[in-house]
Amino acid sequence: MAQAIKLAAALHQLNEDGKVTLENGASFWYSSYVDYAVAEEIIDDTYNGNPVGAKRALEVLREFDGRRVVVTPGLVELGKREKEENEILGKEIANVANLALIIGRNGEYIRKGLIENGFPEENALFFKKLSDAERFFPDLFSPNDAVLFLNDLPDELN
Repeated sequence: MAQAIKLAAALHQLNEDGKVTLENGASFWYSSYVDYAVAEEIIDDTYNGNPVGAKRALEVLREFDGRRVVVTPGLVELGKREKEENEILGKEIANVANLALIIGRNGEYIRKGLIENGFPEENALFFKKLSDAERFFPDLFSPNDAVLFLNDLPDELN
């Protein structure tokens, strides 16, 4: 929940001010949760599955220092646009992230976008299911990493 609150606050600030400073404002009931999310540098955008929201979440990730990691199955239920939108998503990830963990069926499209934008192939890791990737989290993530969980799908959709 803390990550969702932080993401919402950051997206609001981006929309209102055109930039994200990641500074906490006045002391509100959720301040301790926001402080936690900032300290942990985790962005939970798993309930967002559209191209505009994904782009905004990547803009928030860009504001973090250190290594930036994206974990995503890509975008689904976009009909004829699904392949193209996932290639675009790959290109956008390449402009922001240092490491990409790609989950499921859209991997080839995301990979194409990543590679076309010069993303190092060795930094793009592919997994059939999120649970397969989760086993590697302790070895892949460092304390100073900022991690964006972008969309989440049931295994049936991966």
